[in-house]
Amino acid sequence: MLQITEKEVQGRISPEAALKAVRAAHSDLALGKAQNVVRARARANAFTLHSLPSLSTTLGLSAIKVYTSIGGMKASHLLMYSVDSGEILAMIEAEELGRLRTAAAAILGAELLSDSSLGRVLVIGAGYQGEGVVRALGAERNRLGVQSITLSSRNSETGQKQAKILSDLYGLDVRYTQNIREGFETIFTATTSSTPVLTREDLFSESGDLVTKQVVALGSNSLIRKELHGKLITGATRIVVDDREVSKMESGNLLPLTEGGFLHWNQVKELGDLLHGSSVENAPSRTPGYSLFLSHGMGIQDLYLGALLL
Repeated sequence: MLQITEKEVQGRISPEAALKAVRAAHSDLALGKAQNVVRARARANAFTLHSLPSLSTTLGLSAIKVYTSIGGMKASHLLMYSVDSGEILAMIEAEELGRLRTAAAAILGAELLSDSSLGRVLVIGAGYQGEGVVRALGAERNRLGVQSITLSSRNSETGQKQAKILSDLYGLDVRYTQNIREGFETIFTATTSSTPVLTREDLFSESGDLVTKQVVALGSNSLIRKELHGKLITGATRIVVDDREVSKMESGNLLPLTEGGFLHWNQVKELGDLLHGSSVENAPSRTPGYSLFLSHGMGIQDLYLGALLL
């Protein structure tokens, strides 16, 4: 059995490779060649054990990601198995793997929603996952037409320091701002906030013109987290999630709206619909408006990244 450390994951999986793997995962999922099981949790006091099983007939692999948390993530591992023999193939330390696949899913969502380039990009959240998104954007900036990358956070001192660190670390020009209404075509939210960090009004210029074309939210994979204001969500031209079944269990952004009758699940598309859909409904929108992608994290994404290490 292989035992793969965080350092090895960092050195062997690039953001570009992670994006290809996540794209393949959602393509196979949509075609029925892969299975994803919604995250399960077991709790005792402040301790939580999380598990995310998945399987791919294309790869001949199955996996389960298991991690613990007590106020924050403490230990994360991906166990990889052969579908043919049932043998365990690898145990992979999976914290960095999780960051890579989350950022890759966010970039994939933004790419599929965009009808041109991502343009001026704002990343709200200067923490661990925000860094992952900035790194992935930097790696794909030419292909996706990223004109600039700006970082924002509620703590301006932390945000300014992180912007400089990321600029130096990845050879980028990452700017910091507290004014999220400067005018950004693409906005990513990568926070653990329990209250909205972005409203519908933030997508418009001071003169009332719509500037933002796509919003990507990746921090609300729990009912206690909510990054987007309800009116921002219900006002979107298109709403896309990584997986509806996962969203029905975990989306702190969407569940209050569906429970209240303000949104119906048949209005929500999946990444697989965009990858394989042939109808106008699944093509990039040509009408004025903005699109929304919400990512909640899936075991199938971990599996396809883990396969790169075998």
